Amino acid sequence: ITTATAAASAVDDNRQTLAIQTTCRQKVNDMIDCYDRAKLLLAYTAQYTDQIAQSLETRTARSNKIGAGSSATGLVSGITGVVGCSALLFPPVAAVGVPLLIASLVFGGTATAAQTG
Repeated sequence: ITTATAAASAVDDNRQTLAIQTTCRQKVNDMIDCYDRAKLLLAYTAQYTDQIAQSLETRTARSNKIGAGSSATGLVSGITGVVGCSALLFPPVAAVGVPLLIASLVFGGTATAAQTG
């Protein structure tokens, strides 16, 4: 290898090293910016942690109550439907069967509406 070739190779190596260092510095700066933003966001939201937790607990309790109510309404719908169908099978009480089936549909629709919100 001649001295000119060795010098050119050294210059290329220095340029590559400089480019890598510049890229690394840029990436580190980007990471620091992200860290700073995350730290500021956490510091800001930490003020409202109790309010956020209370709000989530309230929503969960309300959702659980709605779910239990719609399950009970669905159960009533099913029982009313079974009683209505069996009433239709016995001629002496057949007149009661149709209103019970209609009530079953109403209860089922109410349960579905309550469950879906």
